[in-house]
Amino acid sequence: MKKYISILAIITISSFLVSPIISCKEDDDNLIDGPTINGTEVEKTLNSATIEWGISKEKVKKHMEGYNSVSSQGNNFLLFSNKGNSRFISYKFRNDSLYSTLILLPQMAEDTDLGDILKGYTFVGELDNTNVYQNNSKNSLVCAYEVTKDTTKYQAVGFTPINSSLISTLAPITVTTGETDIIKYNSVTLCGNITGVTEKVKVGVYYDKDRSLPVSSRKTKTANSMGDFTIQITGLTEQTTYYYQMYAIIDNIYYYGETKSFTTTKDVIYQTGDWYPNTVSPIGIVFYTANSGRSGKIVSLDYETGLAWDANGENSKSASCSSTTDGSNNDMPKDSPVAKWVANHGSGWYCPSRSELVSLNNNLSKVNSTLSSKGYSNHQGLYWSSTEYNKAKAYFVCVSSGSYGGYNSGKYDNAVKNDSGKRCCAIKKF
Repeated sequence: MKKYISILAIITISSFLVSPIISCKEDDDNLIDGPTINGTEVEKTLNSATIEWGISKEKVKKHMEGYNSVSSQGNNFLLFSNKGNSRFISYKFRNDSLYSTLILLPQMAEDTDLGDILKGYTFVGELDNTNVYQNNSKNSLVCAYEVTKDTTKYQAVGFTPINSSLISTLAPITVTTGETDIIKYNSVTLCGNITGVTEKVKVGVYYDKDRSLPVSSRKTKTANSMGDFTIQITGLTEQTTYYYQMYAIIDNIYYYGETKSFTTTKDVIYQTGDWYPNTVSPIGIVFYTANSGRSGKIVSLDYETGLAWDANGENSKSASCSSTTDGSNNDMPKDSPVAKWVANHGSGWYCPSRSELVSLNNNLSKVNSTLSSKGYSNHQGLYWSSTEYNKAKAYFVCVSSGSYGGYNSGKYDNAVKNDSGKRCCAIKKF
């Protein structure tokens, strides 16, 4: 098993070194059109590189005297070229200790066998159509592979140790393209994840109507992240399918997740009293609108009676529920009977604040008219809000077309939290 892990390591670690080399290649026409190289030249170049694992950057620089030092991308790289800029040798370090070496060469001549050139190395198998060799006495694995998609004229030969404490501490870097979270007619929230990093790194997403995600694809970067992250994209076209792919940037090298897709919704304009999201499968009634009816709030089709805000009553503790305008910012106690009932409605639902219940009351006639049209019970009564009055009490609002329980329509008061004589409903933003 250890051997196969090592084989995987060389592919992963060597790929770290390709980016700075390619960046030089793209600016150098001679390198792109370089000639083939015979076995003697390959052996000479390989022997000029060092695989003395664990040595410092300074020792590598001394070893590479006679080569040109090239400005590489990232503090953990050293990059050198020969005088003709036709061959490159790159080194990767961790904690100033060498743990990978990569050589970029012109395409090897057809009769060149890397196995014959690597004296003392034994063929151990193939991985992704690449031959892998090992030399136990030198504690090294080696393989060769193409480094660009648009040409086969150049190859990279990578070396890495079979056993090293430096490599054993390196977890594979993996970027996962997650599912969409919130899809609207002109925007979407996309989810991603990155593992194998010990600090926050730059992450982003490519997205386009073209499934191939061409170079011209739009991309959005976000703040440094690690673990789970989300990215919001705006300015999309309604009822359109987009393809997207998450990425992370580490040492100026891109790591990609898989490609997925989403389809934006239709641009729907809602009015107060409308079924949401439609009349066929409604989950609520619109009682407040914004953005010309494209966003707003809905109230649940049901309500509950006989539930306490907090069963501890006068012994309740402050629950950080001070917002009078937005109940989603009020963090009700997890053991609250009201909070539990609201949570059963699913993601995004919350107990309304004092002002949100007043807003519901102000549009109650339209809401109840819609509910009655399909046989649902009307909203009416003294409703708990999520807004606290103090540690022992919370606000409630009279939601009624007239007066109810001695309170006029839309008026609010406070009650001890373990009062079970109030009703509750759930609301949700859209």
